[in-house]
Amino acid sequence: MPGRGRLALVAMWLLGLASLASVLVLQGRVDQRRQAQLAVASLRLQVGALPRTALGLNGRQARATVQAELDSAERQIALTAGRLDGLSGNRTDSRLIMREADALFPLLARTNAVASAGHLRTATVGLGLALLPGAPGYRLNETFDAIGAKYDRQAASARRLAGIGSAIAIALLLLAFSFVLWRASRLAREKHELLEQSRHDAVTDQLTGLWNRRQLFSDLEELLASPGAGEPAVLGVLDLDGFKAYNDRFGHPAGDALLARVAQTLRRAVENWGAAYRIGGDEFCVIAHGAGADALVQSACATLGERADGITITCSLGTTPIAADGSTTDQVLHRADQRLYNHKRSSRATAPAGSHHDDRRPVFAA
Repeated sequence: MPGRGRLALVAMWLLGLASLASVLVLQGRVDQRRQAQLAVASLRLQVGALPRTALGLNGRQARATVQAELDSAERQIALTAGRLDGLSGNRTDSRLIMREADALFPLLARTNAVASAGHLRTATVGLGLALLPGAPGYRLNETFDAIGAKYDRQAASARRLAGIGSAIAIALLLLAFSFVLWRASRLAREKHELLEQSRHDAVTDQLTGLWNRRQLFSDLEELLASPGAGEPAVLGVLDLDGFKAYNDRFGHPAGDALLARVAQTLRRAVENWGAAYRIGGDEFCVIAHGAGADALVQSACATLGERADGITITCSLGTTPIAADGSTTDQVLHRADQRLYNHKRSSRATAPAGSHHDDRRPVFAA
């Protein structure tokens, strides 16, 4: 994977994971604000129970007993308010609550004293005055309202941010996952293309681009194993006469260029009716199909000729039918090879003096 692609993928994964981490933090903040709201609601209930305790309405109790209950309630309120320090992330809220509560408890103590003396109505009126605007009870309720509303806004904001963070995290992770899938698909496609190219190269002659000896054997085996439904097929083995002299005079690069030209001529001659192969050196093969297969091979051989600086390049040919007669690949090739050799011998016997002929064994000689 290229360096930039790898860095982009890592960046997307890291950003996605960072977004998920942020979502978890924000969800934790939402949970804390909900718990803080519950703590404020609990404080409201605890404070709301104090007037009844101070008036002695929970049962006829001595003044000292009621005061002990008020002291216990004050400690419990302080503990509940203290929980807000960790839930709200600050100590200001608990201090505000306790400041207003501290102003309320002396009033409750006086209410307890008046009620214990038998003046319940007077104590009730005095306690009611504590709920008027500006009085300790009123200010404490205002503090509860303000702090509760603040927690509600913070929770709502955290929920919105968590939703946005979740969407971003999902988008980034999906993008990263899509990139991985795309890259894996691309690598698989490239691997398949390389494999196909490797397979093609394995059966292709590098110089001419024709099929090579391996492909020739494969095609012959397939034809002999399952020949076409009555369609004639002919194997032709072709050899260039005069190529050695041409190669010696003009050099190997010129010889290679000649082979490449011959190969293209041969390909064009049989492309609609068969296939052409280079099996090594200046030896070629063709497999032609159809009723005129033999004539096609003869015609293809006739086109393979050149003349340069007194050297004439011609083509010798040996052909044999490819039939389902029980013959093996080696037998078919040997028959065509023998006929090529006979053709070359006959050409040498009739050639005029000074002509160039290669004196070589058959292409597929045993």
